[in-house]
Amino acid sequence: MKKYLLCLLTVCLMTSACGSSSENTRPCTTNALTPPSAPTNLTNAAAPSTMVNLNWDASTGNESVTEYWIYRCSGKYCWPTRYQSGVTETTFSEIGLAPDTLYRYAVSALDSAGNQSPLSAIYELTTPPLRDTGRPTPPSDVTAATVSSTQIDIGWTAAMDNSGVIAFYSVYRCQGTCSPSNAVATGVKTTTFNDKTAAPSTTYTYAVTAFDAAGNESLPSSTISVTTQAAPTAQTYTLIGAGDIASSINNAAESTAKLLDTAVAADSDTIVFTAGDNVHPCGSVSEYSTYYDPTWGRHKARTLPSPGNHDYETSGASGYLNYFCPNSANCSFPSGTKQLYYSYDLGNWHIISLNSEQNNSSQLTWLQNDLATHSDSCILAYWHKPRFSSGIWEGNHSEVQPFWDALSAVKADVVVNGHEHSYERFAKMSASGSADPNGIRQFVVGTGGAASLGFGSPKPHSEVRLTNIKGVIKFSLRNNGYDWTFVPSTTTELGDAGSGICNK
Repeated sequence: MKKYLLCLLTVCLMTSACGSSSENTRPCTTNALTPPSAPTNLTNAAAPSTMVNLNWDASTGNESVTEYWIYRCSGKYCWPTRYQSGVTETTFSEIGLAPDTLYRYAVSALDSAGNQSPLSAIYELTTPPLRDTGRPTPPSDVTAATVSSTQIDIGWTAAMDNSGVIAFYSVYRCQGTCSPSNAVATGVKTTTFNDKTAAPSTTYTYAVTAFDAAGNESLPSSTISVTTQAAPTAQTYTLIGAGDIASSINNAAESTAKLLDTAVAADSDTIVFTAGDNVHPCGSVSEYSTYYDPTWGRHKARTLPSPGNHDYETSGASGYLNYFCPNSANCSFPSGTKQLYYSYDLGNWHIISLNSEQNNSSQLTWLQNDLATHSDSCILAYWHKPRFSSGIWEGNHSEVQPFWDALSAVKADVVVNGHEHSYERFAKMSASGSADPNGIRQFVVGTGGAASLGFGSPKPHSEVRLTNIKGVIKFSLRNNGYDWTFVPSTTTELGDAGSGICNK
């Protein structure tokens, strides 16, 4: 504007002094009235921090741009005011911004005629919060307890932090009396840790550190050393038995009872099981006394039985219950009272005796609850009627499907049944009867002494079928597997043997 007024004044003076020459009265240019364009593309080249490094595209205009003015304010709803002038480049940097604060920047250009451009578009940035660099205090009062030969439980008192928040703990371990440097666990949210990766009879030293929400790690706690227990001596449990045992007709129970005698002589802790139909045809008290007791009854004190349909030929299986549990002091059932289904443990094996003659909801609910508390064990179950069978008389029994469903859900290992008076072994199967490497292996062992029956067409996945034979099946139950042997009553008959690994 100043230059424009000076031009007009000069024109007037020249007109008065020099006449009205057209050259002398030519009007001056008015380009200096046009301001430069607003700066564009205002950005920040600095990484998020408490500094800023602004860049923008240069303004243009009729006059040269001589400087830029920086506008700034802080706060969500503020409007930038002039903050810095005299900036001659298209960049501006500053440091020392307040942490965790919203800033708003704009830029304006000034040309040589003194004209100011409009403001650029506003650029917003928020500085990061002030970083917490303070360490938490070390955890204190570290304790260690040996639970088994392979597990040590660690505990400690919580650490403290200036922010008030402990995010997690790391547990360090070394072998021997040493300074722990290898983390055996991290991200631990509580003040306890169960180390299940220890070796038997080994000394370990532990220390614990704490991390706050900013990622600061405390100094280590004081160390503690502890030695695991010795590995337990591996024990094998013998479980032997069969179904369809004594009978008032064609009674061969003595021949199989002698096989029990031999097993007990070799292992005095042998457990005898029965897979139902312990005495034919009616399961009465007199039949138990006359036919079962003189044979298999020799091992009554170590027998854990299950009932079959012939036991129910006497109302309520009363002959079965009264024979195996006449009173609490002389009772074969684990509870010391009359039971139609129950369970017990042999080392790492959970053994279940079920009643296939009463498929009621209360038994199934009991089974599901029982399995829920033993889902990590190896599992063997026995009852009378088989779900799958190639037997010519009876065949498959779908009424026991709920047993298979419940057992398959926890990856049980073995099922033993009777009812068919023959021996049959199946490959591992799912609950639906399809081949499954993690399924259940079923044995049908109705060979305890009653008259033999034959086979029809083989059912899918049937691997071994033996008929016209008497015998028992013997299981050697190891910590994580088992061996089976079908022992015939005479040396001239075929047997069967094999091994398996538990599904869990």
